[in-house]
Amino acid sequence: MTLYETPEMKKLSEDLHIPIPRYALDSFVQKKMPKVMDLINEARKPESNLDEKNLKAVEKLEIFCDEFAKLDSPNGVKINGPEAWCEFVEKHVPKGWEDKLHFDVVLVENFGFDKELSDRLKKTMITVKDKDKDVEVSLEHHALRWLTKAFRGYTPVGCLADVVNLVYAMLSLEQPKEASEHEAIKAILKFKEHLDSKNFGNLWVPTHLVHDAESDDSLSWLLLERMHRIIEEEQGKSSKLKVLIQLPSDPGKDKKTGQPIIDEVATFLSKEQAKRCDVQIFRDESSSNGKAVASTWSHYLPKKDAKKESKS
Repeated sequence: MTLYETPEMKKLSEDLHIPIPRYALDSFVQKKMPKVMDLINEARKPESNLDEKNLKAVEKLEIFCDEFAKLDSPNGVKINGPEAWCEFVEKHVPKGWEDKLHFDVVLVENFGFDKELSDRLKKTMITVKDKDKDVEVSLEHHALRWLTKAFRGYTPVGCLADVVNLVYAMLSLEQPKEASEHEAIKAILKFKEHLDSKNFGNLWVPTHLVHDAESDDSLSWLLLERMHRIIEEEQGKSSKLKVLIQLPSDPGKDKKTGQPIIDEVATFLSKEQAKRCDVQIFRDESSSNGKAVASTWSHYLPKKDAKKESKS
């Protein structure tokens, strides 16, 4: 997201009405903290015979989970940005936690569990209810995966994958053999050097973009619009981006107002947005991402009162 934090990028987002996703807590992950409590309860069983170090580690984990679950509630801390999120996390665990989220080390490095206890808990099988049936699951799958997700519990709303794919393509980089956050960050930082220096000589800069209007598509679109404007300003060349947007053919009614929200997004993009950018829209009956589209673009739609609409 450092690509989108400059004043120039923020102003372009406002001028072109291309959204930069807001940050938000992942309430879905917050609701999964009782699963991590199952691991805590397992660790505290008498037969575990925990020493003082591990008792403190378990207590530390419990406090983190409890406070994370309460964030932004009346009884919890308010998170209003990435810095506040880091402050919250680093109240509970040492700095550098971003690189210590693997299942093998998350309990050991961040909370102080002994490696032997961490390994045992990870492999422990417990019985849980799943669709009214008793099933056996490992605590690694049942609890640790949600704990690691909690560390990423405050993020931009939506996916960022297409931005990474675009950056790899523009830099002509081969995909890593395995998915790697470190490799993705390294590529983003390398690309940011080109963007900051306004030097695109060795980059492939796409002239056409086809996308399906989700949050990572809006970020890709904004990034390319910024690059084409830099080329025009710095090199005096005509440089335009052509955009084709796929939207569902389903009108996608809003639950609160009953309005056909995807139709409204289509109208906004084909009429209002077309005044600012070179945009065309096509509706695809096989497209089913209406919820993500509405989440990304509804901010720009005219606000309507459901009661007034129903009376009229």
